[in-house]
Amino acid sequence: MDRRDRVAGGLLGVHAGDALGAAVEFSSWSSIRDRYPDGLCDIVGGGPFGWSPGDATDDTDLTRAVLLAYLAPGDDVVRAAADNMVAWLRGDWPGRQPGMEPRDIGGATRAGLMRYLETGDPRVSGAGMGRAGNGSLMRCIPTALAVTDQSRRIRESMDISAITHDDPRCTVACAAYNEIADTLRSE
Repeated sequence: MDRRDRVAGGLLGVHAGDALGAAVEFSSWSSIRDRYPDGLCDIVGGGPFGWSPGDATDDTDLTRAVLLAYLAPGDDVVRAAADNMVAWLRGDWPGRQPGMEPRDIGGATRAGLMRYLETGDPRVSGAGMGRAGNGSLMRCIPTALAVTDQSRRIRESMDISAITHDDPRCTVACAAYNEIADTLRSE
């Protein structure tokens, strides 16, 4: 399998996993076990936002925002990712009516993006310490797929996480995840 296939597989895996999990988003383990005693094995949609099977949730949309930052020319991929995330938040996004906010956005993601709009600096935005959700981890894979230099990959993994999730548990988790993903991509 060549690198291009691995990149496509990584991105498709994010979307498929996100679409599968949409049915049980925000559900407790016990309610998931009650509804799916043999496990959730099919992409069925539903969940608290009434997703259609295969719909992209905020996690897939924001993965795309990061990916587009790597595909666009420019020197500051972190700022480009933040700008793409704001465009998504404001409804300037394919598949949505202009100006229409997303129907699903985590509290830390919203807080970080609002702080970015206030400061204009993606490196000092973020929701703050103690806001250690998994939002930035859900969208960090494009960095592992695009950046071959390890020190740059670690730095950008942490900086892109910090746009919304600047708690060190989040930024370090993104860097560690991307190091694992890079190792798997390279094999």
